[in-house]
Amino acid sequence: MKHRRHGYSLLEMVAALSLLTVFLLLAGQLVKQVTIVQRVAADMEWSVSRMDFALRALRGDVWTTSSITLEGEGQLVLRMSGQAVRWVYTSEPSVRYPGRGWLIRHSDGVSQAVGKTDQAAREGRYEVPLGVRFSNVSASGLEIAIDGQTIWLPGQVILARGADGVARGAAP
Repeated sequence: MKHRRHGYSLLEMVAALSLLTVFLLLAGQLVKQVTIVQRVAADMEWSVSRMDFALRALRGDVWTTSSITLEGEGQLVLRMSGQAVRWVYTSEPSVRYPGRGWLIRHSDGVSQAVGKTDQAAREGRYEVPLGVRFSNVSASGLEIAIDGQTIWLPGQVILARGADGVARGAAP
């Protein structure tokens, strides 16, 4: 009579459980890495949007300013039609990007968008992932360095006045 096998041997069970364990460990690591990549991508998207908001506000202020003054390391004062706007970069560690910093906007004027004093429109605090340095005030605007890359922000009122300080054409 021929012997029929009706089950699995202990050796086959150990091999099957070992393969299942290795597969589950690899699958767990894959799920962990996918979660980390998704979190980092969301943080980077948030950070890039905050940097964009900060640069857009700074560009708008420089565009309408009549004078630009650098006051020490990381401080910039813009004067426009009786209003002063101060931009300060501090390199205190941020939550998402340690070692980077904050770009802070202070204003003493009235919000033109709302027509009345609005604290949110006057002040802004932007967590920026890249180091920002106000590098040079030129005759026509401001140069800022962002992690070694230079960006020039032109000033419309400054450009309209020209090199001799006299306004060209109608008042801007």
